[in-house]
Amino acid sequence: MAYSENDLIAIGGRFSTQRLIEQANVSIAMARAHAAEISKMFPPEKVDELESIVTEIKTKYGTQADAKDAFGTGNVPVTAKIIEAKKWISSIITSADNAYEEEPEIRDEFHKAGKLGTSVPKILARLETLVVLADKHKADLAPWGVEDADIEKGRALIRDLTAADTAQEQAVKNLPAATKPLYILKGKAYLLLKKLARAARNIHGDDPTTAFGFNLNILKRHGRKPGNNEAPPAPAPTT
Repeated sequence: MAYSENDLIAIGGRFSTQRLIEQANVSIAMARAHAAEISKMFPPEKVDELESIVTEIKTKYGTQADAKDAFGTGNVPVTAKIIEAKKWISSIITSADNAYEEEPEIRDEFHKAGKLGTSVPKILARLETLVVLADKHKADLAPWGVEDADIEKGRALIRDLTAADTAQEQAVKNLPAATKPLYILKGKAYLLLKKLARAARNIHGDDPTTAFGFNLNILKRHGRKPGNNEAPPAPAPTT
């Protein structure tokens, strides 16, 4: 399923515009320099598309002075709650795997879900299912580290993640209309950068130096915390 505009806004809001531009410039140059190899897994037209998007980002960033602080979701802890929820999910499943190693039919109940990514609806559905299962089988899970407090934590995560997601949706709705296109473009650029880095890691697996050049090191090195002239971070959807 394609990302919605709100998904792209949330992705774009995670990163400093200036650092995203810098990263894109480096990645595009690397893609051009290694075009013969990269084109095997990352179409040349996608490099052109990325370059075009970055050009638009530069234009919009230069003309939208309020873009730097318009996306007011910095205090919405969706990303943190997603990380916490996925850690809880992993912990419960690990305990269930140990408890029901010899009873695969029960064990498989804890695994009935597709890839979660960072989709809040999917994570919430998984939390709800596992809370019910953990409560139902708590006697068997207890020796493997699942206590009543852990089950209650799962319920609390459902409440907290639901509230945080609602707050983020409202923040996106409140984003000035003139600023939205910039964040959508940033989201598109980041997704292409990630795909390019993924392809390069596969192609240049035997050449660490070249592969390293495609990593998103500029974004990683500076982190996602904005400076005085950048938008606050916002959580991303499924990756």
